[in-house]
Amino acid sequence: AHLHPLWSCVLPVVVFVLSQGLVLFAIAKPLPVEYWRLARSAAVATALAGVTINGVLALLGYAIGWPALWQINLALAVLNLVPIPPLDGWRALHEGFRSSRSST
Repeated sequence: AHLHPLWSCVLPVVVFVLSQGLVLFAIAKPLPVEYWRLARSAAVATALAGVTINGVLALLGYAIGWPALWQINLALAVLNLVPIPPLDGWRALHEGFRSSRSST
């Protein structure tokens, strides 16, 4: 359901061949999330999951000495924390300050 014919199948092969086997890159379809169904803490955690992974990949890239890996992922993490829709920073703030659900 998340595979895109061009971005998930063709792009990785083209990038891999053009980089002579040094880079493998792909894009998947976004996963729709119904934040209103989640508890507030789960909604914030879901919004920050991508930023967290970018942070982990930045640390990993720094630890193994791959400047491009840590620089790109650090930039993506910072960008995604900007509180402007539809970025993750906005979603985390929006969900964090969402009023508690009431049955009224």
